[in-house]
Amino acid sequence: MRCSNLCRSISVSPELHRAAPPMLRRFRHWLFRTAVQQPSQPLATHEEGAASAAADRELALELELSRRLAAESELQKLRFDLEAAHQRLVQLQADLQRQGHDQAASLEDQLDAQLETVLTPLITPLAQLLTQQHLIEQQGKELSARDLLATSRRIWQGLTPAGLAACETIGAVVAFDPDRHQPLSQTTVLGRGDTVRVKIPGILLKGRLLKPAAVEPIKPNEPSGAAATR
Repeated sequence: MRCSNLCRSISVSPELHRAAPPMLRRFRHWLFRTAVQQPSQPLATHEEGAASAAADRELALELELSRRLAAESELQKLRFDLEAAHQRLVQLQADLQRQGHDQAASLEDQLDAQLETVLTPLITPLAQLLTQQHLIEQQGKELSARDLLATSRRIWQGLTPAGLAACETIGAVVAFDPDRHQPLSQTTVLGRGDTVRVKIPGILLKGRLLKPAAVEPIKPNEPSGAAATR
């Protein structure tokens, strides 16, 4: 538009027009061509904008792809860490199970050793007891009470080192203690502190009562024989 106005505003003297009409015509033609081609500039600007927008979209896609790749890489790392943690857990469980088996085996060995220590002194009297049982039951022989008593005494003495002990003495007169005694008859009712006589001793293991002593009340006219012990 500016070139068109410029073409119209140029005034050429008659002398210059006559002297160089071709040059003037070429100049006017150049101005006209420039004025005609000038409106095409917005089209070039539009193409540049489209190219810029395409470049922006491509950059955005590249950024999105980069973010996705980073997220996938982090997810893969987390998967590896989770798998490693699972493997460690499995290994720890196996170690604990193996340790438990080892401890159980060690405890069993200790118990076997303790049981062997307890039973070793009983081997001979138990063998004698089995022999006496065979002689009585299979061969019909009669054994003296002294032999049976000797065998039973040796068995008891063999159990003493393991912590086995008698609770009360047969025939002893004591004050009834429900924590250590029980009536010989289920129909007998006794109260704490009642005077009773021991009929069957109880059994203690390392001070812990395994079986209470069986007792019965002293009859009114029955001599106690000794003062009741508490």
